[in-house]
Amino acid sequence: MTAGAKMPPRLAALIVPVCLLGLIVGVAAAASFALTARSLGTLLGVASLLAASVLAERYPVPLDGIDTGGVSLLFVFCVGTIVLYGWEAGVIVALAAPIMHLAQHRPGIRVAYNAAVLSIVAAAAGIAVSLVPDGGAGSILGKVAAAAFVNYTLNLLLISLVLSISGGKSLFEVARTSLSVTMVPFA
Repeated sequence: MTAGAKMPPRLAALIVPVCLLGLIVGVAAAASFALTARSLGTLLGVASLLAASVLAERYPVPLDGIDTGGVSLLFVFCVGTIVLYGWEAGVIVALAAPIMHLAQHRPGIRVAYNAAVLSIVAAAAGIAVSLVPDGGAGSILGKVAAAAFVNYTLNLLLISLVLSISGGKSLFEVARTSLSVTMVPFA
């Protein structure tokens, strides 16, 4: 879609509510994070993970045989932030990292949608983490697994949905392709 082009109604019906929900989640996370006392170590930890996530977005990892420009490791830093510092910090890291794409002259609506999706999935992953009981290494592993599963699954669904609508392809086809591209290298 070019700048100034009118967004098709089916696409707007997805993008507008996702962006609004992402904004609401982002504002709630920022407010909650700001209103809770944090140690200097926590602030430095979150800032470090934010910096790492911005670098991960700026320099994606290339995958052989896949013409996508690479795969971002933002996922890793978001999951780590959620598990270590809570959903609020995870949402802040997830929401802020894609903003740097504006400097790369990517369409604003694409950046907004991606940032909104990332903030929504980070909040959902935070809910999943909160359901895992505290207690030892097994708990930490469970929290990482829960956050990673929810983050990956919901992100795959929301990104596949927008690509499906904008490309006129079936959701199943787009999701299957995305799944094969992102999971096969790790199998």
